[in-house]
Order: sequence, then C-alpha cells, then structure tokens
Amino acid sequence: MNKFIKKHSQRGTSLIEVILYIALFSIIIFVVVDLLITSGSLKTESESQSGLLIDAGFITSRLNYEIRNSDTITTPVLAGPATTSLTLTSGSETHTFSLSGSNLLYQKTVGVTTTSANLNTDLTNVSNLSFQALGSVGGKLSVKINFALTDVKATQQGNQTKNYEIVVTTR
Repeated sequence: MNKFIKKHSQRGTSLIEVILYIALFSIIIFVVVDLLITSGSLKTESESQSGLLIDAGFITSRLNYEIRNSDTITTPVLAGPATTSLTLTSGSETHTFSLSGSNLLYQKTVGVTTTSANLNTDLTNVSNLSFQALGSVGGKLSVKINFALTDVKATQQGNQTKNYEIVVTTR
C-alpha cells in the first residue's frame, strides 16, 4: 500500500510548485519586456543623435566648400553686424544660404535660373542661424557661422538641440 501512495503522490504537481513556476515565469517575462522597452528607447535616442551629427556634418561641409571656392562674399559685409543670410559669388554663380522656416535653404543662381534645396533633412530643424564677416588677413576673408540643430523626433529626454560654431576662411 505504501508503494501505491508514493507512486500516486509523485505523478502530479502540487499547488506550491505551480505558484513557484508562475512566479518565476512572471519575473522572466518582466525582465525581457523591460529589456525590449529599454533597447527601443536607446535606439530612438541613438537615431536622434545620429541624425543631428549627419546633418551638422553635411551643412558644415557644404558651407566650407562654397565659402572656400567663392570669389567674393557679398553678405555679410566686412566689419558689419551678423546677418541671417550668406551671399557668395563664384564666377557667374551666386550662392545664398538663409533660414526658411526651420530649414537651411541653399540657392544657386546662374543667370536667371535659380535652383534651391534644403541642406538639413526633415528629421532636424535649424535655428539661430547667423553669419559674421570677421576680417581679412592677407586678402582672405573669414566668416563665423553659428547655428543650432534640433531633432524633430522627441526622445524620453525631449528634443535634443546642438549648437555649432565654425569659422571658414576663403582661399
């Protein structure tokens, strides 16, 4: 009879075992869900920072290229106040950089034909744009450029804003 009771009691699971199993399973699920949520927010933040860096790199490269290859800088004037637009001439071409809403607008005019494009993507906004002619050393004009980039995609910390200041000298 003892053999029958021992075999019979070992076949099923007790209520305590079921409760322990559910508790352990709940803890594991909680940890996995928390990791997924954390990785999703980290992905959003890294995409935001990456977008800011890519746009800043492109904007500064384009400004650097156009200023270095320009013949004259029309706006801003030397020893004048900072302006919100930059106008350059290179041969028969006129290049203008200005703020249009929250975009950095680039316009290239050749004769009567004007082409324009935004230098920043839809993922960032440009603000606080200013250009200031610093001076001429040996016939080379330097321009100080300030602007701020803000990501459009809000993260847990809110929208990220980075301020940039560069100085470019003509060739």
